[in-house]
Amino acid sequence: MASPEADPTIRPAATLILRRADGAVLMGQRAKGAVFMPGAYVFPGGGIEAGDHAEGLAPDVEARLSIRSTLSPAAIVGAAFRELEEETGLTALPGAASALRYVMRALTPPGRPRRFDARILAAKAEAVVDMDATIAGDGELGRIRWIKPDQRADLKLAFPTALALDEIDALAPDIAQPDKVPFLHPAGGQNRIDHI
Repeated sequence: MASPEADPTIRPAATLILRRADGAVLMGQRAKGAVFMPGAYVFPGGGIEAGDHAEGLAPDVEARLSIRSTLSPAAIVGAAFRELEEETGLTALPGAASALRYVMRALTPPGRPRRFDARILAAKAEAVVDMDATIAGDGELGRIRWIKPDQRADLKLAFPTALALDEIDALAPDIAQPDKVPFLHPAGGQNRIDHI
């Protein structure tokens, strides 16, 4: 399979799942008028930009992020932290990169108004952010809050988001780096999941 990173219509992206000890994850709702996934609940994340950089990623996670990818793991993590701060107002704690785990990769199918090749990272929330900090982002996401497992059924979730939640639940409570991560991508007009 050719690398999606070579397609200029596909934007590399990073997403961050923060999970509290009670199983709640930080999510927000995209505006109903948004071009991409309107009204859906999502994790903080977005496109990787020039200058995104973070240091201190665990060596096994860095190695896993490098498989079938030309992107810098440091840029992926930097983008995840920048998007977290922009969309929620929460700033990553010093050394937070070492707590991150790579749990999934998802490629938007053709025919969508925007396409992303997203690396989905996850961590215990208290290892990444000040749990007493106020959540107040830039307005790109609304209704940002900690959502417990029993509240998910009432939310509009895209298939990749639901799959990522399943992955993080399977890794809880320790959230260890899995040996392989699912890669959700289009193949033959349908979603396909490989493990990389």
